[in-house]
Amino acid sequence: NLLRVKPCILTEWKGFELFLQFGGTRYEIEIMRGDGPAYTSQDDVEIVSANEYLITLRDLGGIRKITLPIAG
Repeated sequence: NLLRVKPCILTEWKGFELFLQFGGTRYEIEIMRGDGPAYTSQDDVEIVSANEYLITLRDLGGIRKITLPIAG
């Protein structure tokens, strides 16, 4: 139930989105260049290191939106 996210994207990209279905819960994860904090409606994101996150997946139903900033 853990998802490790450590994006490495082309310098031309400003970001991307990914969608993941975990049981009855749809995760909508947005990766964006920037220095802001990770945003989520729940306490389900742990910052592991620069540009690396650990998301605890929970089957709570509905949609969970998470925005993760990456530097560079």
